[in-house]
Amino acid sequence: MEETIKELVKKTWVDYYSGYSKELIKNLDKKIVKDYVETMNRLETDFELQAELGIGGY
Repeated sequence: MEETIKELVKKTWVDYYSGYSKELIKNLDKKIVKDYVETMNRLETDFELQAELGIGGY
């Protein structure tokens, strides 16, 4: 079963922001890289997304 972008972000956001973003992206399916990166970029300022994923202190 394929993970959704949000599930993947929830599992990997700490590593992504800890300096492992290039390694994570390299291992992703090429079809989802753009959506993954866009979602990660939104995560910094989108408090509703943080709350939905249960991260960022919510």
